[in-house]
Amino acid sequence: MILIPGFRIEQINNKANGRVNLIGNSEIKIGNERRTRQFILPGIGAEYHIGSTEIYANYSHSYRPVLFSDLTANPITDIIDPDLEDAKGYNIDLGYRGKIKDYLFFDVSGFILQYNNRIGVIAQQKVDGSFYNYRTNVGNSQSKGIEALLEFSPTKVWMKNSTIGHLTLFSSIAIIQARYANFNVITRQGNQLVETSLHNKKVENAPENIIRTGITYTKKAFTFTTQYSYVSEAFSDASNTVTPTANGVNGLIPSYKLVDLSGTYKFSEMFFVKSGINNVLSEKYFTRRAGGYPGPGIMPAEPRNFFITVGVKL
Repeated sequence: MILIPGFRIEQINNKANGRVNLIGNSEIKIGNERRTRQFILPGIGAEYHIGSTEIYANYSHSYRPVLFSDLTANPITDIIDPDLEDAKGYNIDLGYRGKIKDYLFFDVSGFILQYNNRIGVIAQQKVDGSFYNYRTNVGNSQSKGIEALLEFSPTKVWMKNSTIGHLTLFSSIAIIQARYANFNVITRQGNQLVETSLHNKKVENAPENIIRTGITYTKKAFTFTTQYSYVSEAFSDASNTVTPTANGVNGLIPSYKLVDLSGTYKFSEMFFVKSGINNVLSEKYFTRRAGGYPGPGIMPAEPRNFFITVGVKL
């Protein structure tokens, strides 16, 4: 049994001041912001070895600091919470991994990622009836799931001294459930503020299933791999909007499938050439939607493309 404790001491200093825009002759300035804080991030890892396999576990604290963009919201339409806090959380994982000789490798694990004090924007109304966006800590989310990886070479089991090369089958899968916990959102609808809860809504840009599988053929200095990938659908916003909005910023991100080919030939330990074709079937898909540059709208992924690389290792 091996225990590995550890910790990090973090000191963060945020400063913001100056002009962010100019409308006519009027300067749009941000308030002078300065925030300094220190905290400790503890963690611990554990391993228990069973022959050539091991059970492992890890626990660690994490954080997402208040960013410059969080402190420089538009002063005309936005107000920043003076008590805005860094988002914090923790990560836990437990798994079992190992290898059997040179023909089998596996790694199976489960994880929990807790994300507290997420920073967001809610709509508010002033006494004079005008509306503004309030940037503050709005709620929590949790991601949990299972990840598994398997590599198996049948030729190294039954044809160990094969003269025609070796095949290796590989597959990885991730099953993820990422949902919001206590997360209230206030939006403006006409001249009224409407509060809704995102409790149990799916976290944006978090597909539930990711599968990658394929075959690698190796003979002496030559290696060739074909890989199939599948990524399930995901939402682009926390409200889980399905039908795309007119500007394309919100809406469902459909699932997609890809086939990639690649090969490498080593002339020596120093020189090699690598080539491949990505997205062989020229799948039309996208992985995210953007509200700013170069948006608004969907960000299309690359169509079929070819690459070749010549390398020198010194």
